[in-house]
Amino acid sequence: MKHRARRLANLKAVSYSERTMAGGKGVTRAGERGQAMTEYVVILFGAMLTLLTILGPMADSIQRYMKSIYFCVSLPYP
Repeated sequence: MKHRARRLANLKAVSYSERTMAGGKGVTRAGERGQAMTEYVVILFGAMLTLLTILGPMADSIQRYMKSIYFCVSLPYP
């Protein structure tokens, strides 16, 4: 039992920095440096597109609503 535990302790866990599934070439973590920033940019871009599609019609609706209020306020007193 001790011998087997020692063998398992000596084995290295396979990680992205040691091997890749495609070619077995070593990959460094430096190749993944911009991954998180790229993901944030993609998420931000998607959120901005969603907001632009929602805010366009909403701005028109608010403008029409306020226009009726401005009309009522600008009427002269009888």
